[in-house]
Amino acid sequence: MCGRFVTNFSMAELVDSLEAAELDVVHTANVHDFRNFNGAPTQLFPVVMGKPGDGSSSSVSVEIAHWGLVPRWMKDDKSAARMINARVETVREKPSFKGLLSSHRCIVPMCGYYEWNRDNPKTKIPYFIFNGDSPVAFAAGLWTTSPVTGDVPTFTMLTEDAPNEVAFVHDRAPVLLDVDWMKEWLRDSDAPVEAVASRHRHRLSARQVSERVNSVRNNDESLVAEMQQSNGRAGLFDL
Repeated sequence: MCGRFVTNFSMAELVDSLEAAELDVVHTANVHDFRNFNGAPTQLFPVVMGKPGDGSSSSVSVEIAHWGLVPRWMKDDKSAARMINARVETVREKPSFKGLLSSHRCIVPMCGYYEWNRDNPKTKIPYFIFNGDSPVAFAAGLWTTSPVTGDVPTFTMLTEDAPNEVAFVHDRAPVLLDVDWMKEWLRDSDAPVEAVASRHRHRLSARQVSERVNSVRNNDESLVAEMQQSNGRAGLFDL
């Protein structure tokens, strides 16, 4: 699963990244800075929404949504924190997700995400996992609205088997999309779930980080710094 992620960018930087992917940003939320170094379930994040069913349109909007899906048929949002991920292998089968595939697909921008190695059951070792070739990565997601949330959108992030280079940390990873697949995911009239699952994938990197990330109260740039095992010092890396 993916339970924490980083959004270290401004609206202007996000728009630039989307336009570089040949997506036309026609609307943005009234938020200028999304810098969050320890993003957690139920918090607000930017999501990119398109116009499903209109294969000729590259227009997208950036909206603000709560992480943790609240389907319209749910009577409350108590389960939202458990609805942060949807497995790409079963997303067509699950009642909470399958009805959203036709018209409620989105993209979740991030700079990377955290996972914990649990080989030793007595300790959890946190890692920051990222795509070193791009400062902003884009994960496939689904969104919806509900009266329970006052029609503020909520979203979930698709996950798949982790690539070999980071599977030692955790066996699941977000479904990250390259430029071509971003457009397909938003614009294809039929959700390209199987094609996305078999696409050529980004090569990810993982670096061990401080256990301070374990607490959502900690939220600063030092959280993504690599732990230097030889001398106990950490050096900051630019995202």
